[in-house]
Amino acid sequence: MDYLVELVAACAFDPAMVGKELLALDDQSPNLRELLEQVAQPLGLKPPRHHIPLRLLKLLLSIPPVARFLNTDAEALDFIQTTRFDTAAVEQFANRHGIAKPDIRQSLQHTAMFVNSYWAAGRRAA
Repeated sequence: MDYLVELVAACAFDPAMVGKELLALDDQSPNLRELLEQVAQPLGLKPPRHHIPLRLLKLLLSIPPVARFLNTDAEALDFIQTTRFDTAAVEQFANRHGIAKPDIRQSLQHTAMFVNSYWAAGRRAA
């Protein structure tokens, strides 16, 4: 999050960015399978070994009883992207402004541990 805030702040005050866009993505972002592995590990969970192809899952979620049962709409799957994006421009921009990119995998693990401790603390208080 700090990285994104620093990028946005630098863009806001960089005259060269007037009228331009910057795609704030990390070329090291894991795919969904790797993401689930990264998050499961610090929580002491086993990541899923099998998956349902995205098209099939979207088709299943277009059936109202299935969507209700899973409490998910087909449109919720639109955030899952298999496309890799060119991040050269954001990397050059960050380097020019001295903005260090954190290790995405380490950030995911720290976030998982924080969410887990927050959730566990909430359960103890209840």
